[in-house]
Amino acid sequence: MEKQHLEHRESLQTFKAEMGALNAALQAYISRPTSPPSAPPAPPVVPDMQYIADTIRPMVLESIRNDVRPLLEDLTIEVQQMITRQNTQVAQSLMNKLQLTLKTVEVIYNWMNRTAAAQVQLAAPPPAAASPLVSQNAIATNGHGSNGLSSPAVGTSIVDATNHRGASPVVPVTTAFIR
Repeated sequence: MEKQHLEHRESLQTFKAEMGALNAALQAYISRPTSPPSAPPAPPVVPDMQYIADTIRPMVLESIRNDVRPLLEDLTIEVQQMITRQNTQVAQSLMNKLQLTLKTVEVIYNWMNRTAAAQVQLAAPPPAAASPLVSQNAIATNGHGSNGLSSPAVGTSIVDATNHRGASPVVPVTTAFIR
């Protein structure tokens, strides 16, 4: 029993020593200054719209460039081809309409030359007699006459500068635009 008593005593002393250590630790913890309570966890931060837009803008632009550029290039080619076809159709239509006008002008030109030549033959003095009108006519047609007519340009035809009766001169007809 005594042996048992000794064992209990040792256990009791060990227990008291442990209690003293725990007591000292508790006193040290209690005597420490109190810290402010920790803040509750912050709610998750939701980024604003400008931040989101700035973040995704490069990716969106790259995607648009890669996806839309080929579509725009195809559209450009199609529009150019359509405009070329329309221009060709308009030019052909215009030329078809102008052909008739040009032929009409050429017929009128030829008729005026024939009419003027016929008038010259009717109004011309006999070849043996030299009249003052013939010499005036020669001066008038070389560009130095007093009637203000100049010599005809390339592609024009003046059949008669005056009609030998002192009337106004025959208007020169140009064919430069026909050829």
